[in-house]
Amino acid sequence: MALAALLLGGLYWKRASSTGAFLALLTGSTALLGLSPVQDWLGIEIPSARVGLISIAATLAVMVAGSVCFPKHPAPQTNLARCITASVLVLAGCFWCVYYYGLWQQLWTIVLVGGVGLFAVLAVVVTLGGFVDVIKLIKRIR
Repeated sequence: MALAALLLGGLYWKRASSTGAFLALLTGSTALLGLSPVQDWLGIEIPSARVGLISIAATLAVMVAGSVCFPKHPAPQTNLARCITASVLVLAGCFWCVYYYGLWQQLWTIVLVGGVGLFAVLAVVVTLGGFVDVIKLIKRIR
């Protein structure tokens, strides 16, 4: 999941740099602490869901911080970059609230429902788009 955060940041944020991506990739490896054999070996006991969410939040934060501190080329900050930065900060705040108040089950319910809903919407959009393309192709062939 941390890799997905890294991938989305690299694809959709123009100010993302390779240095920020590399640092985020290293940070995402902290998700290994959620595996029970690793926890047994280290002698720690942290719920895996907690480790996963903290790993995702840290990956996003390090991606943004690394890209801002080590840009691929200096560029003026756009409104999109400001919105992404603000979104990452809000997301980090949400993760902190979930961690502090112990709202893990509610968060994962929201993630599940949101993911299924997003999948359903994307499936409909892609299917309708495919039908439109097939109709255009048939009209072209005639």
